[in-house]
Amino acid sequence: MSSETRKSRFEFRLATPADDSCLRRVLSSTPMNGRIRIAFAREPSYFAAAAVDGKQVQVGICCDTSTGRVAGMGSRSITPRFVNGESSPVGYLGGLRILPAYRRRSMLLHRGYRFLKALHADGATRLYLTTIADDNAAAIKVLTSERGGLPHYQPWGQYYTLALPGDFRSKMNLPNSSDVYCRPAVRGDRDAIIEFLQLHGTGRQFFPVYDRADLFTEAGLLCGLKPEDICLAFRGQQLVGTMGAWDQRCFKQTLVSGYDRWLQATRHFCNAYAAMSGNMRLPEPGTSLNSGVVAIPLIDRNDPVVFRLLLQSHLDTLRDKQIEFLLVGLHQDDPLLPVARDFARREFVTRLYVVHWQHEPLDIEKMKNRIPYLELGAL
Repeated sequence: MSSETRKSRFEFRLATPADDSCLRRVLSSTPMNGRIRIAFAREPSYFAAAAVDGKQVQVGICCDTSTGRVAGMGSRSITPRFVNGESSPVGYLGGLRILPAYRRRSMLLHRGYRFLKALHADGATRLYLTTIADDNAAAIKVLTSERGGLPHYQPWGQYYTLALPGDFRSKMNLPNSSDVYCRPAVRGDRDAIIEFLQLHGTGRQFFPVYDRADLFTEAGLLCGLKPEDICLAFRGQQLVGTMGAWDQRCFKQTLVSGYDRWLQATRHFCNAYAAMSGNMRLPEPGTSLNSGVVAIPLIDRNDPVVFRLLLQSHLDTLRDKQIEFLLVGLHQDDPLLPVARDFARREFVTRLYVVHWQHEPLDIEKMKNRIPYLELGAL
């Protein structure tokens, strides 16, 4: 069989709503490897869930024309973010999945990135963000190699996802501060929240530029986040902090596909210990995690007292929402990371990269005057 014939077997194109079920099948069939194998599902609709990914979302797919199967996929989403304090379109590369039967075909990855480069020619953005699991050495080696036309991946430290169990109280005593208090948001707070995010979001590199259409709507970047899911912190009459507990289970799910041999053998013992210690239990394989995601954790002057009060306020109400734990994502340089770790029982580590094409040089050193921010519920 000639090389040309082999190439023609695979077709790269943009997915449409008609491909929705195929995309969801690929996601459920490609769990992330590790001691705990996790799959990220988007049920009942991939494209409905993609509303949180960005203002412009494109999903590229590789189709095996000999079988009609979708062999792999990857997404390019673009949304306005603060870059050095100014609104600028920034992309995110995510959802890269290749079915196990096709992973030995390295040319599919390179052809996929050539397809991405063709999409990039629209000029919608110059730079992208992406994360790769810290223990996925194989993916890091391939994607950062710049071989076969791959773009340049510039590392920018580690991004931590911390799991905070419900009903857990910090070991650190909260000061008796009468001038700081928290309350749930109401729909009438929307303008004040957006104004606060736009004002203080400039202090975080890549913080999304949210507007009114993104909050308390059915299709905005924060769709599904209801007023009562957001806790507001005030010092006197001044809004000094926002934090949401985003329940995305109706459109995005985190599935436990399985465990390594040791964890599987000891899972029941681990769960017995978790029940006594308040630690996280290990769910039955094939089930979804009952987790919420911390959204818009923005604090005036990074005040650790305000951040701790907001976290504790949410954790105290998780049981009523039938949520077992909250996931919060913070960059390694974030001054609030040590506070979150005081509550956490488990953490997952990824590496953050700024991605750009070689013909468009980018000096990220000029961006490092601010701490990077990623909205965890949009990854």
